[in-house]
Amino acid sequence: MAIDANVDLDLGAILLEKKMVTEEQLKEASQRHRIRGGYLSQHLIELGHIKDSDLTTYLTCQYGFCYLPIQSYNIDETALGTIPVNIVYDYCVLPIEKNDRLLTVVMADPLNKGVIESLRQTTQCEIVVFICTRHEIKDAVEKNYGKTFKEFDLDRYTNDAQLRDNIGEKSFIRTDSYTGPNRRRYIRKNVEVPIEYYLYPNSIKAKTQNVSVNGMFFSSVLPLAKGSQIALNIQLDNACVITGVLEVARCESKHMEKTIYESKSSGLYEVGGFFNFISPSDHELLAQFLKKLPSN
Repeated sequence: MAIDANVDLDLGAILLEKKMVTEEQLKEASQRHRIRGGYLSQHLIELGHIKDSDLTTYLTCQYGFCYLPIQSYNIDETALGTIPVNIVYDYCVLPIEKNDRLLTVVMADPLNKGVIESLRQTTQCEIVVFICTRHEIKDAVEKNYGKTFKEFDLDRYTNDAQLRDNIGEKSFIRTDSYTGPNRRRYIRKNVEVPIEYYLYPNSIKAKTQNVSVNGMFFSSVLPLAKGSQIALNIQLDNACVITGVLEVARCESKHMEKTIYESKSSGLYEVGGFFNFISPSDHELLAQFLKKLPSN
C-alpha cells in the first residue's frame, strides 16, 4: 500500500487520540526519538508503552496495510540485494520481491514517508509496502543477512566536546522563534550548504542556515508540516554528498523583501528538523565537516 503523498500522518497524535498511549508516555518516547533517531514507534515499543503486535494490528485495520507473516514467506533472493545491507538494518525493512521496477518490502512502521522515499531514491523502484511486527522483521533480517540486529541510535557524539552543546540545559536562550531553557543537545554551526529534499514526485533544492550532528535549520520555498519526514541529500563540499531522513520539528513563514529582479515580494519558509536516520559513515562525515568549521 502507498500512503497518499499529500497527507502527513502524525503517529504520536493518532495513538494519543485513540488512547493507546498517554501524554506522559508519548512525551517520554518523543524526547528519546529526537535524541536517538529511528522511528517513534521503536521507542514506544522499547519503553513498553505499546505492544509491537498491537501497533501492527492498529495500522493494519486503520490504514489497510496488508499483514504479511514473514517467517512463512518465500523471499525472492534477487530482492535481498536491492537495498544496501546497512539500510536494511538501520530502517528495519526487508525487501522480499522485485518485479521489474516494482520492489515489495515489509516494514513495521510504514507511516514514515521519508524512509519510503529514501528507499525509492536508493533503489530507483516504486515501493510496495506490507506490514509486520518489528520483532518478526528483525528475526527475518538476521536470518537472511546473517548479522545481529542492533537498534538504531544516532546519539553517538554525546562525549565529543567539539560537538556536544556545553551551554547546559539550565541556561536560557533567546531566538526569533523561541525564548526559554536551552534544549540543544549538540552545537549548531552556522553554515550554508546546498541540500535537496524529496516530496514525491518532486525534488526541491534548498540551503541550510545551521547544522548539527542532530539536525538542521534550512530555508525552503515550500511549507513543510510539523512531524512530516523527508529524505534529503546534503552537499558538504564538491566531493561529498551524504543522505538522511529528517523529521520536521517546526516550519515558519518568513517574508522576504522584493529585489530589483522581482516584481513582488516572495515567500520563504524556515524549517527546523532532527534526523530520523543517517548512516554511521555519513554521520561521521558530517561530524568531521562540522569540527572544521569555526565556532559561532
